[in-house]
Amino acid sequence: MIKNYIHAACNLFTNRGLPSPCSAKTDFIKIITCALQNYAKIPKHCNMITNKMTFWMIRHIAALPAFHPHVAIFDWITLG
Repeated sequence: MIKNYIHAACNLFTNRGLPSPCSAKTDFIKIITCALQNYAKIPKHCNMITNKMTFWMIRHIAALPAFHPHVAIFDWITLG
């Protein structure tokens, strides 16, 4: 299941003409998944992003072009 999620996340980048994070020299996927695993181990941290943060991101990406990396990352976060 996680492989499908990661594949979909990579597609968010490539569909916008951005380089796939899966083929980058730095393994961003591993960094993110390790951070998530570490974060999940801390009690009461089941909600990583608050509503206030989400609303800020919605306003932030509204001014960006569809191919911007922040838009792809926001899609990844909200689809998760």
